[in-house]
Amino acid sequence: MLDNINYMHFGNSLENSLKDYGMVCRKERSDQFYFIYKVNETYEEGFISETDIKDFMNGEAGYCENEIRDFLHKTDEKSYLNFMELPILEKVYKLSSHFGVETILGKAIQGLTLSSAVDMIESE
Repeated sequence: MLDNINYMHFGNSLENSLKDYGMVCRKERSDQFYFIYKVNETYEEGFISETDIKDFMNGEAGYCENEIRDFLHKTDEKSYLNFMELPILEKVYKLSSHFGVETILGKAIQGLTLSSAVDMIESE
């Protein structure tokens, strides 16, 4: 499989990132990113922006300062500023791992298989 250079991923390939981490993304426009991510045994599509993450981390999404501080502590981030400097893929992965991927990226009506997600990336 040839990796689509527009996508960010963990590890050595897009497919391995989807299998092992359940997540890849690409920049859309401005500060918005398109994600393909795993929920249970299917893959879904969603969007998130740097602004959405900033709002979430500032407690504007229903989580209080103590919950955000606990998240930073559990992910070994030294501070809010250190966390916000991470690449978008890493930020969303850590937030999703702690708060749940559906909380951070949402839930689609119909999921994709790994094969269909990879085919979709390769066709771009």
